[in-house]
Amino acid sequence: MSNSILAMGMMVVGSAAPAWAGCTTTGNVNISNPPGACGADGVYGWAESGPASLHVSDMTVEGGNADYGLISLRVANPLTGIDLSLTVDGQTIVNSTGAQGVMARTEADGDIDITIGSTVTVNSNGAGVTGWNVNGGSITIVNDGTVHAGLTDDYTSHGSDAGSEGIDATANGIGSSVSITNNGQVTSTFGRGIYADGGSGAEDPVAVTIDNQGSIDAWLAGARAIDYLGTATVINGVDGVILSHNRQGVVAWSADGDAVAVNHGSVTSENGSAIVVWGSDSATIDNYGSIVSGQTIGRVTTQTHFYGIDGYTQVEGATVITNHAGATISATADDGIFGRNESGSVAIVNDGSVWAAGAGLHAQTAGGAVTISNSGLVAADGEGGAIDVDGAGLTTVEVSNAASGLVAAASQLETYAAPGHLADLSAPEQEIFASAVSGTAVNISASAGSATVENAGTLLGNIRIALGGDISEIGAATIENAGLWAFSGESGFGTAVETSSLANTGTIWSLGDSVLDSALDNDGALYVTSLGDTAGRLTITGDYAGGTASTFVFDTASLSATAGDAVLTIEGDVTGVTKVSLADPSALSGLDWDQLPRGTVVQAEGSNNAGASSFTMRQNYGLLTLGLDYAASDQSWHLGYDTDAAGQTLSRLNQAGRYLLESQFDAAEDRLAWLRADRPKAAAAVPATAYAEPDRPADPAAQAIAASNQPVYAAWARTVGAYGDGDGYLRRSGAIEGGLDGRFSLDGGRDLVLGLFASYGATRLSFTDGDRETLAGAGVGAYAGLSFANGAFVDTTLAWQQLDTDIDLSGLSTSQDGSSVGGRITVGRRMTQGSFELTPVAAISASLTRFDGFTMQDLGVGFENSAAFAAEAGFDVARTWSTALGELKPFAGWRVGDRVLSGGDVSISDIASYADVSDGVFGRLDIGAILSNGNGAAAKLAANLRRDADETTWDIRLSAGMDF
Repeated sequence: MSNSILAMGMMVVGSAAPAWAGCTTTGNVNISNPPGACGADGVYGWAESGPASLHVSDMTVEGGNADYGLISLRVANPLTGIDLSLTVDGQTIVNSTGAQGVMARTEADGDIDITIGSTVTVNSNGAGVTGWNVNGGSITIVNDGTVHAGLTDDYTSHGSDAGSEGIDATANGIGSSVSITNNGQVTSTFGRGIYADGGSGAEDPVAVTIDNQGSIDAWLAGARAIDYLGTATVINGVDGVILSHNRQGVVAWSADGDAVAVNHGSVTSENGSAIVVWGSDSATIDNYGSIVSGQTIGRVTTQTHFYGIDGYTQVEGATVITNHAGATISATADDGIFGRNESGSVAIVNDGSVWAAGAGLHAQTAGGAVTISNSGLVAADGEGGAIDVDGAGLTTVEVSNAASGLVAAASQLETYAAPGHLADLSAPEQEIFASAVSGTAVNISASAGSATVENAGTLLGNIRIALGGDISEIGAATIENAGLWAFSGESGFGTAVETSSLANTGTIWSLGDSVLDSALDNDGALYVTSLGDTAGRLTITGDYAGGTASTFVFDTASLSATAGDAVLTIEGDVTGVTKVSLADPSALSGLDWDQLPRGTVVQAEGSNNAGASSFTMRQNYGLLTLGLDYAASDQSWHLGYDTDAAGQTLSRLNQAGRYLLESQFDAAEDRLAWLRADRPKAAAAVPATAYAEPDRPADPAAQAIAASNQPVYAAWARTVGAYGDGDGYLRRSGAIEGGLDGRFSLDGGRDLVLGLFASYGATRLSFTDGDRETLAGAGVGAYAGLSFANGAFVDTTLAWQQLDTDIDLSGLSTSQDGSSVGGRITVGRRMTQGSFELTPVAAISASLTRFDGFTMQDLGVGFENSAAFAAEAGFDVARTWSTALGELKPFAGWRVGDRVLSGGDVSISDIASYADVSDGVFGRLDIGAILSNGNGAAAKLAANLRRDADETTWDIRLSAGMDF
């Protein structure tokens, strides 16, 4: 060797040897193989009294000593108890072709401390680093270096798996605790990675602990902690990586005590269970990191199970397994989590993600309580269920899936459909989804005092409680669904359940041909739809009670299937009321009226004669309204159709068109009334009850007009916004209007006004059932007003309105053209009473409104021309004040009238026709003010309240005008 040793002690053999640097021993030791303890067989320290230590630094040690390590520290007298400390650091390399690389051993009692530095490399055909305490004392090993063990298969026992550990610590007798910390890299090509064994022969409990913060790569078990009396613990840190190629990744076992495993990093087993924790008193596993387990076909192994986590309490106590948020478990050949107990309780909590070829979460015990709670993801293929509980003599079983939880009986599931929308998934996604819902999501096949399944999240697959097999009795069983539960097949309770209940306040989705072995209290949504080529059929074997929020949804494929049975069959009694709807009404498009499916939706077989109102349906789609026809003779509900809802919506079109036309009438009437208010004062006085202008300062422009009798031309604009609350609908309307007119003075104190105007208006009717009509278009018109000296006047308006119409009928839309044309004649007389201006008025109007027909859902819709005739009378009052801004004239008024309609019917094929609406008595209240100055500019603000038999409308109108 290139380096030497320095030996110092009370008794030294070969003391004449030179003190070679880098090979240092201190304490009461005996250096073997004189004169050089750094000979061909390694570096050895023999302690005669303690404490003793051996420190090796910056050496390369090579050899094939088969019995002891190339660097070893032992006790000279096997009967002497001595504490040993062995440190290897610096640039030290150990290449052992024998059974040991680095070793410290006591034959009697004594503690052992071994430290391997970060720059040390140990290569060994057998074990890498070994601490062995034969008869009492603790062992502590800290590795910061690199250990490659089991480089050949020469030293591995194929019966016990021992002999080629990367790090091995075995302590026996009193105080035989073991602690191994790995911060470096440990590999074993043919053996175990880290093995810790303690507590054998101990009188009091001791701890056996493996703390891995580095990496472990082993053919056999990655990290194995064995304790015969006390707590066995394996901790894998955040940066820890443990890999086993042919055994378990982690094993923590206590023959008499607790067993604990905590993973923050990654643990993988290619051909066995990833983490196995068995304790006599309890088993506790916490996973914060990644766990992967699998089976390598063709690789010889002693393993028969390939769990992600296997937690087992072998005598009594609790098994507690927690997969924390963000943690993952993937078991490609077996259960993801298997928690079991001989006679105590099992608790499994999953807040992370679990994928498994077997059960995702599996609990088994012969007594005690089982609690399984999930708020994360469980996706598993196991025939026993994604969540599986079995055993005998259980006190209680509680399975819960929180609102954030997803449990699916298919490990490949990534996307699932919304209720009734399976077609939204791609073909591969549908196949996986079908596999999930056809499998078992929750299975309880244990005898127990009570069993409860609560779902507030998403659960895909059947729920089976004591269904099938030889099952002992369950006293009381309950399923409570407040989330989404989708299944296909058989769910519910077996005959071994004494009392049972199933309550739904969320959504239950039954796909294909399914059976619910239970009564059902439904205060949520129940979907029954087809799955692939299989029509939706659900049989409820017990009673059915519909709550206040109860709904039932089915699809067209299920209804139109050739089978004559009902979509929903209830073998028991029916109570309550359930609202029914079709999931895919669009499937009815393209079918003639006579081709529409009218099969049996619900069949009740109980004896209480539920009555027609137990299942109600009123669903609109396009022109169709779907409903249920009840046959009391066999308590069956069949799908039927009418067009009433669409017909009522379409019958409002003429009313909406007239509204836009009448807005033009109102614009012209407002303009003429405004001009009369600005009419120049008459030269002769009139009686107070006749027409007269109130006393006010002379308007220079008016005086000029009166003197010259010249025409006055003006431009004006008006904007209107309206909101209406109608019978089953809301109206929102708006218009922009403007015009030009001229005022002409005639003989005898008469005035003539002639004008033209144009507008653009829109109105939208939004119906409570979701239908909507929008009418918009341009309009044009002309108006004329003749005023007499005595205050009498006659106004005439003619207008035409274009009607571009968009109609949305519960999911279907169409557009067509229309128009409305008509006129209004208004007469009245302006008078004064004191300082007030009083104007009684009367008017008649007529209009004709037309729309093009259209075809929807193979049904033709036709509109008859609608003629409307109206007569009204009213009274206006106003008063003028002079202000710094000009003349201010507040006003108010009312109108009362009656409207008569002719024609206007809407026909839908040969099925039904619907009459025009909005005839009868109507009324209106107006309030507002006009502000004008002496330069011919004026503005007007008015508000309006209208009421007829169908609608109450409020509108605001803002106008402005300018003479030029």
